[in-house]
Amino acid sequence: MMLGVSKHRDTNRQAAADDVYRKADPRGKPYKLADGDGMYLLVHPSGAKYWRLKYRHAGIERVYAMGVFPEVTLAEAREQRDRARAWLREGKDPTIERRVVKAAATAEQALTFRLMADEWFEQVSPGWAPQHRQAQRARLDSALLPYLGAVPLKDIKPAHVLETLRRIEARGAHEVAAKCRILISQVFRYAVITSRADADPAAMLKGALKAHPPVKHRATVAQDDMGKLFKALQDVPAEDITKLAMYWLILTAARTAEMRFATWKEIEASKTLWRIPPDRMKMDREHIVPLSTQALEILDRAKPMRTTKAPDSLIFPGFTRHGALSENALLALLARAGYFGRQTSHGFRAAFSTWAHEVDEADPDVIEACLAHHRGDVRAVYNRASYLSRRRELLQRWADQCSAWGMKLP
Repeated sequence: MMLGVSKHRDTNRQAAADDVYRKADPRGKPYKLADGDGMYLLVHPSGAKYWRLKYRHAGIERVYAMGVFPEVTLAEAREQRDRARAWLREGKDPTIERRVVKAAATAEQALTFRLMADEWFEQVSPGWAPQHRQAQRARLDSALLPYLGAVPLKDIKPAHVLETLRRIEARGAHEVAAKCRILISQVFRYAVITSRADADPAAMLKGALKAHPPVKHRATVAQDDMGKLFKALQDVPAEDITKLAMYWLILTAARTAEMRFATWKEIEASKTLWRIPPDRMKMDREHIVPLSTQALEILDRAKPMRTTKAPDSLIFPGFTRHGALSENALLALLARAGYFGRQTSHGFRAAFSTWAHEVDEADPDVIEACLAHHRGDVRAVYNRASYLSRRRELLQRWADQCSAWGMKLP
């Protein structure tokens, strides 16, 4: 009860003081109306009224300007006075401290998402593969910067991020939206680390986006039908280099793009390895493929078909403008063999995985390493090296199985 009475009295006193200051008339020269604790209202002969605070810092008397009355109210002036006195207790000069605060606020306002994203990109992207660098830059420029670029970093809240991601989802690009959320999060984490932000608003949106559409697995025939498939591939008319490329893809469990642009310099003859560079890998990491005896036989068959002796010449040349097999060359071969819609070139990776799990009963980690599926943890990095001999054994068993099913090289 007494506290309520005290607050009521303080309010009445402030209202009375405010009334006095409003009614203060100008005189022939400036005069002061004291408010307490060094604060006063300076009334100018022109009628203008200024809030001032007299204080001492480092033995020198100074005056702290706090604005013009009534634009700055009595309550606001007293808040400024209390903040200035708090700075004094900390040994700081209020006039200098206010400049620091104002400069920081100006800098915060000037630090937009675009500036932060560009700085982050320049810092972290030099070590990326060119393909990944280009993709991330494109997402920034086309999907994020048009909506978030001009917004000060400090003003971006989870709702702003979600609105931007919803725009992307509206186009049906659910996977792009998910990648953009991660991209925004990476920018903000960098800002937090460099003391330009306090939190990552994108991190709060995990689970807020729509689920990706279910993955459509690439078509592949059952294992019982693999013999018929290899017989059809043997009988169908086609260029030898196309058939060799198909069998190479099957034996190595590689992706089509990894095979199409494979060069002779990527083959380590002494160790019978195929080193696929990071810029052609989905995870932007070098992938090492141990070669079976059947894969080495494919290389022997392909050597006479080399277009040049240059180390960077393609193992499986084609007739496209860049000299490689076309993207649809293997699909067309399967279609001519009567397997349109029933088997895709990428589907052979699924066939290998199914056979390795169900028939060979191989270690799942070794299978995933053969398929270049990357987990990203410390154990996975270690296993990439330690599984090389086990992957060689597994891929040789797979090649022997393909031969048993009737795979015959042209």
